[in-house]
Amino acid sequence: MRLGLISFASLVALAGCGDNMQVATDDLTMARDATMPVPDLTQQTDSAMPDGAMPDLQMPDQAMPDFQLPDLIIPPDMTPRYAAPVSYPAGVGPFYLAMADLNGDGKLDIAVANLNSNNVSVFLGDGKGGLGAAATFVVGTAPVTLVVADFNGDNKPDIAVTNRQDNSVGVLLGNGDGTFQAEKTSPTGGAVAWGLAAGDFNKDGKTDVVVASLGSGVVGILLGNGDGTFQAAKTFATEQGPRAVTTGDFDKDGNLDVAVTALGPNDVDVLLGDGAGNLKAFVGYSVDMFPASVAVADVNKDGLLDLAVANATGNDVSVLLGGNGGAFGPAKNYDVSAASPQAVTFADVDGNGTIDLVTCNGDNNVSVLFGAGNGAFSAATLFPTGKKPSSLAAGDLDGDKKPDIVTANSQSNDVTVLLNNY
Repeated sequence: MRLGLISFASLVALAGCGDNMQVATDDLTMARDATMPVPDLTQQTDSAMPDGAMPDLQMPDQAMPDFQLPDLIIPPDMTPRYAAPVSYPAGVGPFYLAMADLNGDGKLDIAVANLNSNNVSVFLGDGKGGLGAAATFVVGTAPVTLVVADFNGDNKPDIAVTNRQDNSVGVLLGNGDGTFQAEKTSPTGGAVAWGLAAGDFNKDGKTDVVVASLGSGVVGILLGNGDGTFQAAKTFATEQGPRAVTTGDFDKDGNLDVAVTALGPNDVDVLLGDGAGNLKAFVGYSVDMFPASVAVADVNKDGLLDLAVANATGNDVSVLLGGNGGAFGPAKNYDVSAASPQAVTFADVDGNGTIDLVTCNGDNNVSVLFGAGNGAFSAATLFPTGKKPSSLAAGDLDGDKKPDIVTANSQSNDVTVLLNNY
Protein backbone atom coordinates (compact mmCIF):
# COMPACT_ATOMS: atom_id res chain seq x y z
CA MET A 1 0.00 0.00 0.00
CA ARG A 2 1.30 3.46 -0.84
CA LEU A 3 0.15 6.89 0.28
CA GLY A 4 0.79 10.15 -1.53
CA LEU A 5 1.74 11.13 -5.06
CA ILE A 6 4.36 9.26 -7.06
CA SER A 7 5.84 10.85 -10.16
CA PHE A 8 7.88 9.40 -12.96
CA ALA A 9 9.65 10.75 -15.96
CA SER A 10 8.22 9.99 -19.34
CA LEU A 11 4.57 10.91 -19.80
CA VAL A 12 4.81 10.74 -23.55
CA ALA A 13 5.99 7.12 -23.60
CA LEU A 14 3.32 6.17 -21.11
CA ALA A 15 0.48 7.83 -22.99
CA GLY A 16 1.44 6.10 -26.20
CA CYS A 17 1.66 2.54 -24.93
CA GLY A 18 -2.10 2.10 -24.64
CA ASP A 19 -2.70 3.04 -28.28
CA ASN A 20 0.02 0.91 -29.84
CA MET A 21 -0.24 -2.18 -27.68
CA GLN A 22 -1.45 -5.22 -29.60
CA VAL A 23 -4.19 -4.82 -28.52
CA ALA A 24 -17.67 -23.74 -15.16
CA THR A 25 -18.81 -24.50 -11.38
CA ASP A 26 -18.90 -27.50 -9.09
CA ASP A 27 -18.47 -27.16 -5.37
CA LEU A 28 -14.91 -26.53 -4.33
CA THR A 29 -12.94 -29.78 -4.17
CA MET A 30 -11.85 -30.28 -0.60
CA ALA A 31 -8.16 -30.93 -0.13
CA ARG A 32 -7.50 -34.59 0.74
CA ASP A 33 -5.09 -35.61 3.49
CA ALA A 34 -2.29 -37.44 1.71
CA THR A 35 -2.21 -40.05 4.47
CA MET A 36 -5.89 -40.97 4.19
CA PRO A 37 -6.25 -44.56 2.86
CA VAL A 38 -8.25 -45.09 -0.31
CA PRO A 39 -10.68 -48.06 -0.32
CA ASP A 40 -9.57 -50.92 -2.63
CA LEU A 41 -12.50 -51.66 -4.92
CA THR A 42 -10.62 -54.14 -7.08
CA GLN A 43 -11.74 -57.10 -4.95
CA GLN A 44 -15.45 -56.41 -5.50
CA THR A 45 -17.01 -58.96 -7.82
CA ASP A 46 -20.35 -59.23 -9.54
CA SER A 47 -21.11 -62.39 -7.57
CA ALA A 48 -20.59 -60.58 -4.28
CA MET A 49 -23.00 -57.77 -5.09
CA PRO A 50 -26.79 -57.96 -5.55
CA ASP A 51 -28.11 -56.72 -8.88
CA GLY A 52 -28.10 -52.93 -9.05
CA ALA A 53 -26.46 -52.53 -5.63
CA MET A 54 -23.59 -50.22 -4.98
CA PRO A 55 -20.65 -51.24 -2.82
CA ASP A 56 -20.87 -50.03 0.78
CA LEU A 57 -17.70 -48.01 1.12
CA GLN A 58 -16.42 -47.92 4.67
CA MET A 59 -14.46 -44.73 4.99
CA PRO A 60 -11.98 -44.61 7.86
CA ASP A 61 -13.02 -42.84 11.01
CA GLN A 62 -10.60 -40.04 10.54
CA ALA A 63 -11.11 -36.32 10.86
CA MET A 64 -10.81 -34.36 7.67
CA PRO A 65 -8.07 -31.73 7.59
CA ASP A 66 -8.95 -28.11 8.05
CA PHE A 67 -10.38 -26.68 4.86
CA GLN A 68 -8.11 -24.34 2.98
CA LEU A 69 -9.24 -22.26 0.03
CA PRO A 70 -7.44 -23.47 -3.10
CA ASP A 71 -5.69 -21.07 -5.41
CA LEU A 72 -8.00 -22.13 -8.25
CA ILE A 73 -11.31 -23.90 -8.51
CA ILE A 74 -12.12 -26.24 -11.36
CA PRO A 75 -15.17 -25.69 -13.56
CA PRO A 76 -17.44 -28.69 -14.09
CA ASP A 77 -16.29 -29.22 -17.67
CA MET A 78 -14.67 -27.41 -20.54
CA THR A 79 -17.52 -27.86 -23.02
CA PRO A 80 -17.95 -24.68 -25.08
CA ARG A 81 -21.14 -22.99 -23.94
CA TYR A 82 -21.04 -19.75 -25.84
CA ALA A 83 -22.36 -19.85 -29.38
CA ALA A 84 -20.07 -19.25 -32.32
CA PRO A 85 -19.09 -15.57 -32.57
CA VAL A 86 -21.10 -13.28 -34.85
CA SER A 87 -19.53 -9.96 -35.85
CA TYR A 88 -20.98 -6.65 -37.04
CA PRO A 89 -19.02 -3.85 -38.80
CA ALA A 90 -18.30 -0.76 -36.70
CA GLY A 91 -16.17 2.33 -37.30
CA VAL A 92 -12.39 2.46 -37.53
CA GLY A 93 -10.60 1.32 -34.39
CA PRO A 94 -13.59 0.50 -32.16
CA PHE A 95 -12.00 0.89 -28.75
CA TYR A 96 -14.68 0.92 -26.06
CA LEU A 97 -18.31 -0.13 -25.82
CA ALA A 98 -21.30 0.02 -23.51
CA MET A 99 -24.56 -1.91 -23.44
CA ALA A 100 -27.93 -0.25 -22.66
CA ASP A 101 -31.48 0.12 -23.96
CA LEU A 102 -30.96 3.17 -26.14
CA ASN A 103 -34.39 3.37 -27.81
CA GLY A 104 -36.74 2.39 -24.99
CA ASP A 105 -38.02 -0.87 -26.50
CA GLY A 106 -36.84 -3.05 -23.61
CA LYS A 107 -34.05 -4.63 -25.66
CA LEU A 108 -30.36 -4.06 -25.10
CA ASP A 109 -28.39 -2.07 -27.65
CA ILE A 110 -24.67 -1.35 -28.11
CA ALA A 111 -22.77 1.94 -28.34
CA VAL A 112 -19.13 1.90 -29.45
CA ALA A 113 -16.46 4.62 -29.39
CA ASN A 114 -14.39 4.41 -32.58
CA LEU A 115 -10.90 5.72 -31.79
CA ASN A 116 -9.67 6.30 -35.33
CA SER A 117 -12.82 7.49 -37.10
CA ASN A 118 -13.82 9.98 -34.38
CA ASN A 119 -17.39 8.80 -34.05
CA VAL A 120 -19.73 6.57 -32.09
CA SER A 121 -21.49 3.56 -33.62
CA VAL A 122 -24.93 2.65 -32.26
CA PHE A 123 -26.30 -0.85 -32.87
CA LEU A 124 -29.94 -1.45 -31.97
CA GLY A 125 -30.66 -4.94 -30.68
CA ASP A 126 -33.52 -7.08 -32.00
CA GLY A 127 -34.06 -8.90 -28.70
CA LYS A 128 -33.06 -12.20 -30.30
CA GLY A 129 -29.31 -11.73 -30.05
CA GLY A 130 -28.90 -9.87 -33.33
CA LEU A 131 -27.85 -6.29 -33.99
CA GLY A 132 -29.01 -3.90 -36.69
CA ALA A 133 -26.68 -1.96 -38.93
CA ALA A 134 -24.69 0.71 -37.14
CA ALA A 135 -25.74 4.36 -37.08
CA THR A 136 -22.84 6.77 -36.56
CA PHE A 137 -22.60 10.03 -34.61
CA VAL A 138 -19.67 12.42 -34.79
CA VAL A 139 -17.66 13.17 -31.65
CA GLY A 140 -14.27 14.75 -30.90
CA THR A 141 -10.81 13.50 -31.77
CA ALA A 142 -9.79 9.99 -30.65
CA PRO A 143 -12.67 8.90 -28.39
CA VAL A 144 -11.33 6.21 -26.05
CA THR A 145 -14.00 5.60 -23.40
CA LEU A 146 -17.78 5.74 -23.42
CA VAL A 147 -20.58 5.64 -20.85
CA VAL A 148 -24.37 5.71 -21.09
CA ALA A 149 -26.34 7.75 -18.54
CA ASP A 150 -29.09 10.39 -18.34
CA PHE A 151 -27.24 13.71 -18.31
CA ASN A 152 -30.20 16.09 -18.76
CA GLY A 153 -32.87 14.49 -16.58
CA ASP A 154 -35.35 13.60 -19.34
CA ASN A 155 -35.22 9.86 -18.58
CA LYS A 156 -33.69 9.15 -21.98
CA PRO A 157 -30.25 7.57 -22.25
CA ASP A 158 -27.43 9.85 -23.35
CA ILE A 159 -23.86 8.98 -24.35
CA ALA A 160 -20.65 10.54 -23.02
CA VAL A 161 -17.16 9.95 -24.39
CA THR A 162 -13.64 11.04 -23.50
CA ASN A 163 -11.91 12.60 -26.50
CA ARG A 164 -8.25 11.86 -25.91
CA GLN A 165 -6.71 14.36 -28.27
CA ASP A 166 -9.10 17.18 -27.37
CA ASN A 167 -8.88 16.54 -23.60
CA SER A 168 -12.63 16.87 -23.44
CA VAL A 169 -15.77 15.05 -22.42
CA GLY A 170 -18.37 14.99 -25.16
CA VAL A 171 -22.06 14.40 -24.49
CA LEU A 172 -24.57 13.21 -27.10
CA LEU A 173 -28.06 13.81 -25.75
CA GLY A 174 -30.42 11.00 -26.64
CA ASN A 175 -33.76 11.47 -28.39
CA GLY A 176 -35.11 8.26 -26.86
CA ASP A 177 -35.36 6.46 -30.19
CA GLY A 178 -31.72 5.40 -30.59
CA THR A 179 -30.65 8.64 -32.26
CA PHE A 180 -28.57 11.38 -30.68
CA GLN A 181 -28.05 15.13 -30.90
CA ALA A 182 -24.82 16.89 -31.77
CA GLU A 183 -21.99 16.60 -29.25
CA LYS A 184 -21.53 19.13 -26.46
CA THR A 185 -18.00 19.22 -25.02
CA SER A 186 -16.43 20.21 -21.71
CA PRO A 187 -12.70 20.32 -20.84
CA THR A 188 -11.43 17.59 -18.53
CA GLY A 189 -8.86 19.59 -16.58
CA GLY A 190 -5.98 17.28 -17.52
CA ALA A 191 -3.93 15.93 -20.41
CA VAL A 192 -4.66 12.75 -22.39
CA ALA A 193 -8.26 12.23 -21.29
CA TRP A 194 -8.86 8.50 -20.95
CA GLY A 195 -11.03 6.69 -18.38
CA LEU A 196 -14.61 7.83 -17.78
CA ALA A 197 -17.36 6.93 -15.31
CA ALA A 198 -20.65 8.57 -14.39
CA GLY A 199 -22.47 9.08 -11.08
CA ASP A 200 -23.87 11.67 -8.71
CA PHE A 201 -20.86 12.79 -6.68
CA ASN A 202 -22.51 15.71 -4.88
CA LYS A 203 -26.01 14.25 -4.33
CA ASP A 204 -27.88 16.96 -6.21
CA GLY A 205 -29.75 14.53 -8.44
CA LYS A 206 -27.74 15.48 -11.53
CA THR A 207 -25.35 13.11 -13.25
CA ASP A 208 -21.66 13.98 -12.94
CA VAL A 209 -18.58 12.34 -14.46
CA VAL A 210 -15.08 11.45 -13.34
CA VAL A 211 -12.28 11.45 -15.91
CA ALA A 212 -8.81 9.90 -15.63
CA SER A 213 -6.20 12.04 -17.38
CA LEU A 214 -3.41 9.67 -18.36
CA GLY A 215 -0.81 12.36 -19.00
CA SER A 216 -1.41 14.51 -15.90
CA GLY A 217 -1.60 12.15 -12.94
CA VAL A 218 -5.05 13.37 -11.93
CA VAL A 219 -8.70 12.46 -12.01
CA GLY A 220 -11.19 15.23 -12.61
CA ILE A 221 -14.72 15.50 -11.21
CA LEU A 222 -17.04 17.40 -13.55
CA LEU A 223 -20.30 18.23 -11.79
CA GLY A 224 -23.30 18.11 -14.06
CA ASN A 225 -25.52 21.11 -14.72
CA GLY A 226 -28.46 18.88 -15.59
CA ASP A 227 -28.55 19.91 -19.25
CA GLY A 228 -25.73 17.80 -20.67
CA THR A 229 -23.01 20.29 -19.76
CA PHE A 230 -20.64 20.35 -16.80
CA GLN A 231 -18.99 22.76 -14.42
CA ALA A 232 -15.24 23.25 -14.56
CA ALA A 233 -13.32 20.17 -13.55
CA LYS A 234 -12.00 19.78 -10.02
CA THR A 235 -8.85 17.66 -10.16
CA PHE A 236 -7.44 15.26 -7.57
CA ALA A 237 -3.99 13.69 -7.59
CA THR A 238 -3.41 10.02 -8.33
CA GLU A 239 -0.30 8.02 -8.91
CA GLN A 240 1.25 8.44 -12.33
CA GLY A 241 -0.54 7.25 -15.43
CA PRO A 242 -4.23 7.03 -14.40
CA ARG A 243 -6.04 5.10 -17.13
CA ALA A 244 -9.25 3.19 -16.31
CA VAL A 245 -11.72 4.42 -13.71
CA THR A 246 -14.82 3.09 -11.96
CA THR A 247 -17.02 4.13 -9.07
CA GLY A 248 -18.75 2.56 -6.08
CA ASP A 249 -19.47 3.16 -2.40
CA PHE A 250 -16.44 1.36 -1.04
CA ASP A 251 -16.74 2.50 2.59
CA LYS A 252 -20.57 2.28 2.79
CA ASP A 253 -21.03 5.89 3.84
CA GLY A 254 -23.53 6.70 1.10
CA ASN A 255 -21.03 8.68 -0.98
CA LEU A 256 -19.56 7.69 -4.34
CA ASP A 257 -15.89 6.73 -4.31
CA VAL A 258 -13.43 6.24 -7.17
CA ALA A 259 -10.99 3.50 -8.16
CA VAL A 260 -8.50 4.20 -10.94
CA THR A 261 -5.67 2.13 -12.40
CA ALA A 262 -2.22 3.75 -12.34
CA LEU A 263 0.20 2.55 -15.02
CA GLY A 264 3.31 4.10 -13.49
CA PRO A 265 3.57 2.01 -10.31
CA ASN A 266 1.22 -0.77 -11.51
CA ASP A 267 -1.32 0.08 -8.83
CA VAL A 268 -5.01 0.69 -8.42
CA ASP A 269 -5.70 3.91 -6.52
CA VAL A 270 -8.77 4.35 -4.33
CA LEU A 271 -10.08 7.86 -3.62
CA LEU A 272 -12.98 8.12 -1.19
CA GLY A 273 -15.67 10.70 -1.88
CA ASP A 274 -17.09 13.19 0.60
CA GLY A 275 -20.55 13.50 -0.98
CA ALA A 276 -19.94 17.11 -1.96
CA GLY A 277 -18.06 16.45 -5.19
CA ASN A 278 -14.61 16.12 -3.66
CA LEU A 279 -12.23 13.17 -3.31
CA LYS A 280 -9.86 12.40 -0.46
CA ALA A 281 -6.17 11.55 -0.92
CA PHE A 282 -5.57 8.33 -2.78
CA VAL A 283 -4.46 5.02 -1.33
CA GLY A 284 -2.55 2.84 -3.81
CA TYR A 285 -2.78 -0.95 -3.91
CA SER A 286 -0.26 -3.01 -5.86
CA VAL A 287 -1.50 -5.17 -8.76
CA ASP A 288 0.35 -6.69 -11.73
CA MET A 289 1.92 -5.09 -14.79
CA PHE A 290 0.04 -2.56 -16.94
CA PRO A 291 -3.35 -2.42 -15.19
CA ALA A 292 -5.54 -1.59 -18.17
CA SER A 293 -9.06 -1.97 -16.79
CA VAL A 294 -10.91 -2.11 -13.47
CA ALA A 295 -14.35 -3.43 -12.50
CA VAL A 296 -16.27 -3.49 -9.22
CA ALA A 297 -18.67 -6.03 -7.66
CA ASP A 298 -19.20 -7.97 -4.43
CA VAL A 299 -17.59 -11.29 -5.37
CA ASN A 300 -17.56 -12.92 -1.93
CA LYS A 301 -21.06 -11.93 -0.76
CA ASP A 302 -19.95 -10.04 2.32
CA GLY A 303 -21.77 -6.82 1.46
CA LEU A 304 -18.55 -4.99 0.60
CA LEU A 305 -17.43 -4.08 -2.90
CA ASP A 306 -14.40 -5.79 -4.37
CA LEU A 307 -12.17 -4.89 -7.33
CA ALA A 308 -10.89 -6.78 -10.36
CA VAL A 309 -8.07 -5.37 -12.48
CA ALA A 310 -7.04 -6.67 -15.91
CA ASN A 311 -3.25 -6.52 -16.21
CA ALA A 312 -2.31 -6.36 -19.90
CA THR A 313 1.37 -7.17 -19.52
CA GLY A 314 0.90 -9.47 -16.55
CA ASN A 315 -1.58 -11.61 -18.52
CA ASP A 316 -3.76 -11.97 -15.45
CA VAL A 317 -6.52 -10.45 -13.37
CA SER A 318 -5.94 -9.10 -9.88
CA VAL A 319 -8.79 -9.53 -7.40
CA LEU A 320 -8.77 -7.28 -4.33
CA LEU A 321 -11.37 -8.04 -1.66
CA GLY A 322 -12.94 -5.04 0.01
CA GLY A 323 -12.65 -4.43 3.75
CA ASN A 324 -14.02 -2.00 6.28
CA GLY A 325 -13.62 1.71 5.78
CA GLY A 326 -12.99 1.50 2.06
CA ALA A 327 -9.74 -0.45 2.42
CA PHE A 328 -8.81 -3.42 0.23
CA GLY A 329 -6.82 -6.56 0.86
CA PRO A 330 -3.76 -7.63 -1.13
CA ALA A 331 -4.25 -8.61 -4.75
CA LYS A 332 -4.71 -12.25 -5.71
CA ASN A 333 -3.73 -12.80 -9.35
CA TYR A 334 -5.51 -15.23 -11.69
CA ASP A 335 -3.99 -16.22 -15.01
CA VAL A 336 -6.35 -15.63 -17.96
CA SER A 337 -4.58 -18.28 -20.12
CA ALA A 338 -4.24 -15.71 -22.89
CA ALA A 339 -2.10 -12.75 -23.84
CA SER A 340 -2.73 -9.11 -23.01
CA PRO A 341 -6.11 -8.86 -21.23
CA GLN A 342 -7.42 -5.43 -22.16
CA ALA A 343 -10.65 -5.20 -20.18
CA VAL A 344 -12.52 -7.01 -17.41
CA THR A 345 -16.16 -7.23 -16.39
CA PHE A 346 -18.31 -9.24 -13.96
CA ALA A 347 -21.29 -11.45 -14.82
CA ASP A 348 -22.98 -14.60 -13.52
CA VAL A 349 -22.14 -16.53 -16.68
CA ASP A 350 -23.42 -19.96 -15.62
CA GLY A 351 -26.42 -18.75 -13.63
CA ASN A 352 -25.46 -20.36 -10.33
CA GLY A 353 -25.82 -17.20 -8.26
CA THR A 354 -22.11 -16.41 -7.99
CA ILE A 355 -20.22 -13.73 -9.89
CA ASP A 356 -17.74 -14.73 -12.57
CA LEU A 357 -14.92 -12.80 -14.27
CA VAL A 358 -14.71 -12.17 -18.01
CA THR A 359 -11.76 -10.56 -19.81
CA CYS A 360 -11.15 -9.75 -23.46
CA ASN A 361 -7.63 -10.49 -24.61
CA GLY A 362 -5.26 -9.23 -27.28
CA ASP A 363 -4.92 -12.66 -28.89
CA ASN A 364 -8.49 -12.59 -30.15
CA ASN A 365 -10.52 -14.24 -27.40
CA VAL A 366 -12.30 -13.80 -24.12
CA SER A 367 -11.51 -15.63 -20.88
CA VAL A 368 -14.21 -16.74 -18.44
CA LEU A 369 -13.11 -17.46 -14.87
CA PHE A 370 -15.91 -18.98 -12.79
CA GLY A 371 -16.43 -17.68 -9.28
CA ALA A 372 -16.85 -19.81 -6.16
CA GLY A 373 -18.79 -17.10 -4.32
CA ASN A 374 -16.03 -16.67 -1.74
CA GLY A 375 -13.59 -14.57 -3.75
CA ALA A 376 -11.84 -17.46 -5.52
CA PHE A 377 -11.97 -18.08 -9.27
CA SER A 378 -11.41 -21.01 -11.62
CA ALA A 379 -8.91 -21.54 -14.36
CA ALA A 380 -9.88 -19.70 -17.53
CA THR A 381 -12.08 -21.01 -20.32
CA LEU A 382 -11.49 -19.32 -23.69
CA PHE A 383 -13.92 -18.30 -26.45
CA PRO A 384 -12.97 -16.68 -29.80
CA THR A 385 -13.73 -13.07 -30.80
CA GLY A 386 -12.73 -10.68 -33.55
CA LYS A 387 -9.21 -9.30 -33.88
CA LYS A 388 -7.65 -7.42 -30.95
CA PRO A 389 -10.66 -6.90 -28.66
CA SER A 390 -10.07 -3.86 -26.48
CA SER A 391 -13.35 -3.64 -24.55
CA LEU A 392 -16.30 -5.83 -23.59
CA ALA A 393 -19.69 -5.79 -21.91
CA ALA A 394 -22.04 -8.50 -20.66
CA GLY A 395 -25.84 -8.46 -20.79
CA ASP A 396 -28.89 -10.37 -22.00
CA LEU A 397 -29.23 -9.68 -25.71
CA ASP A 398 -31.65 -12.49 -26.58
CA GLY A 399 -34.10 -12.45 -23.67
CA ASP A 400 -33.12 -15.77 -22.08
CA LYS A 401 -31.94 -14.12 -18.84
CA LYS A 402 -28.34 -15.23 -19.44
CA PRO A 403 -25.48 -12.75 -19.87
CA ASP A 404 -24.18 -12.63 -23.40
CA ILE A 405 -20.80 -11.08 -24.22
CA VAL A 406 -20.02 -8.33 -26.73
CA THR A 407 -16.51 -7.19 -27.61
CA ALA A 408 -15.18 -4.16 -29.50
CA ASN A 409 -12.43 -5.39 -31.81
CA SER A 410 -9.93 -2.64 -32.56
CA GLN A 411 -8.15 -4.36 -35.44
CA SER A 412 -11.01 -6.05 -37.31
CA ASN A 413 -13.13 -2.88 -36.95
CA ASP A 414 -16.23 -4.69 -35.70
CA VAL A 415 -18.08 -5.88 -32.63
CA THR A 416 -18.51 -9.56 -31.82
CA VAL A 417 -21.55 -11.09 -30.09
CA LEU A 418 -21.22 -14.33 -28.11
CA LEU A 419 -24.61 -15.70 -27.05
CA ASN A 420 -24.68 -17.58 -23.77
CA ASN A 421 -25.70 -21.27 -23.88
CA TYR A 422 -24.92 -22.09 -20.25
